[in-house]
Amino acid sequence: MAGDASQILRLHAPFAVETGAADGLREVRDEALMACFRDAAAEAAFSELVRRHTPRAWRVACALLGRAEAADDAVQESFLRLLRARGQYRDGEPFLPWLLAIVRNACRDELKRPRLDRARAAANAPQAAGDPHAQVQQQEDFRRACAALAQLPAPEREALTLRVHGGLDFAAIAAACGITTDAAKKRVYRGLDALRQTLA
Repeated sequence: MAGDASQILRLHAPFAVETGAADGLREVRDEALMACFRDAAAEAAFSELVRRHTPRAWRVACALLGRAEAADDAVQESFLRLLRARGQYRDGEPFLPWLLAIVRNACRDELKRPRLDRARAAANAPQAAGDPHAQVQQQEDFRRACAALAQLPAPEREALTLRVHGGLDFAAIAAACGITTDAAKKRVYRGLDALRQTLA
C-alpha cells in the first residue's frame, strides 16, 4: 500500500463538466485565453478556462480540504478571485500554476474558518466495483491516506497535492508556491516519504 500512496489520494470530481467548448477556443492555449480575458473581459475566454480547469482545481481543493462541499466553495471562490485579479496576470506566465496558487490560497483561507469540519467525509472515498470487502478495504485505505496527508506540514501537503492532484511538474509547483524548483522537489519527496512511513 505504501507505494500506492499517490494513487490512493487521487479523487474524481463528483460533478460533470460540459465537455464541449466553442470550436474557435478549443485549440487556444490557456495563456492566450487568459490574456484575452484580462485585456478584453472576453466572457467566452473565461468560460473556456473554467470549463478546462474546474475538475483539476476541484481535485486539488478537495485534497487540501478533505470535503467535497468545502472544495466546491473553494473552487468557486478561486474563480471569483481570478476574475478580480485578472489585471495582475502577466503575459507569458504559465496559467495553470497561477490558477492553482489562487486555489491553494483559497483553501488556506477556508481552513482558517472555525466552522470548517476537517474530518474526511466517507462520501469522498472512491468506490470499488463488485466485492463489498474490497469496497470497505478501499474506503479504509483512502481514509488512512487522507488522514496521513492531513498530518503533513502545510508546505509538504500543498506541494504533494499540486503534484498528485494538480498534475504539475516541479517547476510549476515552484511557481505556484513561490519557491525554487529544488525546494519544490524536496517538499514533494519529504511528503511522499512521510506518507510511506505512516502508511507502511
